[in-house]
Amino acid sequence: MKYLYLILNLLTLAGPLALSFDKKVAFYKHWKYLFPAILYMMLLFIPWDIAFTYFNVWHFNPAYLTGFYVFNLPIEEWLFFITVPYACVFVYTCLNLYFPHDYFKKRARLVTLLLFIAAVCVYIINVHKIYTAYTAIITAFALLIHLLFLRKNRYMGNFYRAFLVCIIPMLIIDGVLTSKPIIIYNELEKTSFRIGSIPWEDFLYNLLMLLMVVGFYEFLKRKPIKKD
Repeated sequence: MKYLYLILNLLTLAGPLALSFDKKVAFYKHWKYLFPAILYMMLLFIPWDIAFTYFNVWHFNPAYLTGFYVFNLPIEEWLFFITVPYACVFVYTCLNLYFPHDYFKKRARLVTLLLFIAAVCVYIINVHKIYTAYTAIITAFALLIHLLFLRKNRYMGNFYRAFLVCIIPMLIIDGVLTSKPIIIYNELEKTSFRIGSIPWEDFLYNLLMLLMVVGFYEFLKRKPIKKD
């Protein structure tokens, strides 16, 4: 199906976008925080994606694409960095609204520390595998920032809860992307371990992407507004 990647993006966005105007959630009111946060994330992920495509760390199957490219990236890939974060931050916001108690609050810092250690170990062991190593070290750096400089943040527990919930749709979307395959990975630049058809590195990649978006989203929400 030539438009499959585009359809996946539209399906990912459809439900959260339609429910964004629900009176209780009113997620559209958060767009002024969300879209700058997505742009902030894309400043890292788009050049990363362009570089990895150029160096054949991965490439895209034209059989499932519309054929429109920007900087050698399919337009569907650009949309992926908007639709997926939008849907996941929508889930994050809804969970915070309907289940305000932070069950992971006391364990969030420990989880962050353990993830940091694990990411560093993954980098050391797989330093010659570009996708694995690069994803691990950048994720480790992001986690270290939270450990050292954002110690008083109050969103990490809720972030981990939302990430666990979002793993379910991730398995579906990423499963289609990797099983068709729409995205084809260079096996020399990653480990061989997969969850179904999904390289395990994709989960670390998505964790980093969403951590960047949620982190900046929360920063903007709590930043005091200057009065004239």
